[in-house]
Amino acid sequence: MSTAPHPHSGESAVLSNGAPHHGKTLATEPCRMCEKAGVPCEYRHVDKKRKPASQDHLDLLQNRVAWLEEFIIDLQQSSPSEISSKLRSASFISSSPRAGSSVSRQSPAASSTPRRATNFHVTSDGSLSFHGPTSIYQVMFDGQERPGGAIREAASPVGAFKNADHVLRHFDIDIDDKRIMQALVIFFKWQYPNFMFIYRDAFLRDHFTKRQDSKYWSVSLLLSICALGTLMLPASEQDDFGLRCHDAAETIAMVTDLVNPSITAVQTFLCLAFYEIGAGRLSKGWSFSGIAFRMAQDLGFQKDSKLWVAPDHSVNTREHFEIRRRIYWGCYISDKLISLIFGRPVQLIYSEAEVYELETLPDPPFILPWRSVGFDDDTANQHADISMIPYISEQIKLARIWERMLSLMSSSPNQIHMSVQQQNLNSLNHDLLDWRTRLPEWAVFTVWDPIDKPLKPSIAALHLLYNSARIALNFDEATSPDTDNSSTRAREACVQAATETHSILRRFRNQHGLRNSPLIIVYGVIQAIRTLKAFGTPEELNSLMEAISEIAVTWPLANIVMHQGP
Repeated sequence: MSTAPHPHSGESAVLSNGAPHHGKTLATEPCRMCEKAGVPCEYRHVDKKRKPASQDHLDLLQNRVAWLEEFIIDLQQSSPSEISSKLRSASFISSSPRAGSSVSRQSPAASSTPRRATNFHVTSDGSLSFHGPTSIYQVMFDGQERPGGAIREAASPVGAFKNADHVLRHFDIDIDDKRIMQALVIFFKWQYPNFMFIYRDAFLRDHFTKRQDSKYWSVSLLLSICALGTLMLPASEQDDFGLRCHDAAETIAMVTDLVNPSITAVQTFLCLAFYEIGAGRLSKGWSFSGIAFRMAQDLGFQKDSKLWVAPDHSVNTREHFEIRRRIYWGCYISDKLISLIFGRPVQLIYSEAEVYELETLPDPPFILPWRSVGFDDDTANQHADISMIPYISEQIKLARIWERMLSLMSSSPNQIHMSVQQQNLNSLNHDLLDWRTRLPEWAVFTVWDPIDKPLKPSIAALHLLYNSARIALNFDEATSPDTDNSSTRAREACVQAATETHSILRRFRNQHGLRNSPLIIVYGVIQAIRTLKAFGTPEELNSLMEAISEIAVTWPLANIVMHQGP
């Protein structure tokens, strides 16, 4: 009895008409086993030119097999009643939401009450504030006409611009100063890909045309952006200008923005949060981020604009819809990054939002000089070379995994059976590896690429986020005294992630300089140092330790954590 060869084997195959086929170029369908497991099949149809399976692909399959083996062993040691219970409660890896799934609901209205305007309360100044079904406003005005004027999107208060003049004079700042322009250019060149809750096009358009009564520009937002931009100024140009921008932005935010929620107020508080975290003032940064996320919820950014109707037609535009979505998803990603840095539960939950996927709107002609590094070639044909939306989409997929990861790691071990805990850890590892193996070609990073191969800062940030999460998820198990298979796999995952972080750092330093590092590099490098101290080589460890001092020039948090602790 003969058996048919595996479609990827190099043996002679038999055609459907019974004739033998002795070559290696027989076109076949994807491997059934990979198709059934729901993972990409990495072998080409032409065997002699096939690409070896990546380590991530092998890890993904090994992780799946190991989890199934452990689950079967656990079932064998259980009573009949326990077996039934465990089978019902098991979260099988193959059925977990894969990281490559849609980043948001294609049709949020299907799972919500469409265009339910009663969820929005009109405040005394005519702007809107979101209120759910248990709100006191629901109780008072359910089924009745509510007092107040037409719903409108809050712009920066008219008095805020005038009041800001006093603050600007106090801190000796002229918003038309050439240093403001220099700081803006640096911010959008280096930091913008990690601050996508700001809609660059609308902000810059209003900055250069209509500042008063703008929905997308304010003095406090301008100054908070400039404070972040000045962090990357050359050492010879450093003075107290950036600090004065920060202090002025914080003053206006606390006096005016806090009591006048708006799009720019949310963006300002989140910029201030990252500035404070980067400076090592963690408690203040955590507080500012909480204000930003709560204000975003207050303004209803978690409800897509297409789900409600505003009589003010100026907010019923495609651009405005996209700006609100960009702010929500930018806040969603930032929430997970900040929670990852602090090791605390997240505030914005994916399943509680009803927001459409991001769209890519055409860039206005004036934007070319303001594009970030790697996106400034206007002749590029590839979509991922001119738009950041594909990168944001991948970050959202990762952030969804972090949300589950942080929820698991924040729960008490006593509340979860050890076998279920291990299943959850394996499931999260599976999803991280699955996200990595499904990356499009433009987002792939490999450690064996030459040091001078162009590396976009946005791709570096994407892989720093991935590797940081891998170490954070596996480190405790990797350092446990147990010598079982799960501990070995955890150690291998941590070492692989640390080695890749080191490779990213070398290429980033060589091509861009660590002065221009994103904030995530601080978290990624410290996680890698943590791993290499336990399992790595002295050469890699020393290289990362030396890099800390360079990164700390921009982000003092790096030195503070390494030498003083939080």
